[in-house]
Amino acid sequence: MVLDLVVLGILLLSSVVAFMRGFVREVLTIGSLAGAAAATLVFGSSLTPMTRGWIIDPNATEPQSLFGLVPYEMLAPVIAYAITFVTVLIVLNIITHMVSKGVHAVGLGPVDRTLGVVFGLVRGVVIVGLLSLVLNFVLSDTQRETMFSDSKTYPYVGYLADLTGALMPGRDVLDKVKNHGTDEKAAEKVGQQPLEPGQARKSAGYSSAQRKKLEALVEQPQDQRKSRSMQFNN
Repeated sequence: MVLDLVVLGILLLSSVVAFMRGFVREVLTIGSLAGAAAATLVFGSSLTPMTRGWIIDPNATEPQSLFGLVPYEMLAPVIAYAITFVTVLIVLNIITHMVSKGVHAVGLGPVDRTLGVVFGLVRGVVIVGLLSLVLNFVLSDTQRETMFSDSKTYPYVGYLADLTGALMPGRDVLDKVKNHGTDEKAAEKVGQQPLEPGQARKSAGYSSAQRKKLEALVEQPQDQRKSRSMQFNN
């Protein structure tokens, strides 16, 4: 029941927000974030020398750091990338606001809001898929079945998790990390299983007969040792 409320809440909230903002503004907002991130990757390093000159004293004789924890050499590129991201994002958001107002000014407001609801539902489904993927990573199949046995939306959430995981890059790495602990526990259980009466654990070492042959081979003269070695190997 709790899972159903969470899923419905995410879908409803995403749809309401998209309805209020409109389809054009929602799409352009995502584009603004992507554009700001791209600009940060391209131009962020160019601002690093400037920010380094702002915060680093070239005449200082001791290492400079923020609160004695973060060296200024590490802080300078962080500031440069942050300034680039925020500046580009503000400019793109201004453009987004102007375009959105223009769409409503020409009488396309109802269409924009209707498409916004559709966009909000799709976005909500994507969010639910990502959250369900996290649940699949954290909880085992048995734990999920027990916790969400009374949920009506759990089958759909599980399908979304599988679909989202199939589309994500690096899925094999996540599976290996998730199964690593399970495999270790299984191996420990196998090693700790009680033996049947009269059963002995297998050993990777030599048998008693092989050890006796080795001892005899060591004690033999050099000329006889070669022939003994060939017999032992055979």
